[in-house]
Amino acid sequence: MKGGRLNVLRIFLFFCIAFLIFTSLFDIKKVSGHSMLSSFKDRQLLLIFKKMYGIRLPWKKGYFVRWARVEKGDVVLFKIGGRYVIKRCYANDKDSIYFYKKKEEGMLKYSMKVDDVEFSLDRDAYYRLFIDDEKDVTLQRIPQGCLLLLGDNANESFDCRDYGYVTQDSILGKVLKWK
Repeated sequence: MKGGRLNVLRIFLFFCIAFLIFTSLFDIKKVSGHSMLSSFKDRQLLLIFKKMYGIRLPWKKGYFVRWARVEKGDVVLFKIGGRYVIKRCYANDKDSIYFYKKKEEGMLKYSMKVDDVEFSLDRDAYYRLFIDDEKDVTLQRIPQGCLLLLGDNANESFDCRDYGYVTQDSILGKVLKWK
């Protein structure tokens, strides 16, 4: 009888330790909305690797130890306005964005180009992201420690065009697709 209780205790302890390790490394979130279509669907479960970029400071925004940085193409989790958000990194502080304005049909149109992908911007988004407006066409480097995070479904996405660049220190983890 004593050996049976000991085995049950060991199994229980093993599962408790495994649970603690899993929850310190990973989180599970559910997609809400269509801003990341076609990569992620509404209500899809996602696995978040919380330690992908380092060990975060628990009491403030930032990292105690960082061993990786967000790279172009990474889908990341961060918090803005009290909500968890996932977006794709289109550029980091090693990259530049091409901003330009042009007149079409008597109206001024604002745009940005990241690599070969062009995004239309409204006037506010243009000036939120474009820091140096001395020329009509220019290349601008992403500010140090910042990321350009955009939704895959640009027409439905509330992203950096609406709230500006996101800092590397704001990133809570990398999204791993989980079906």
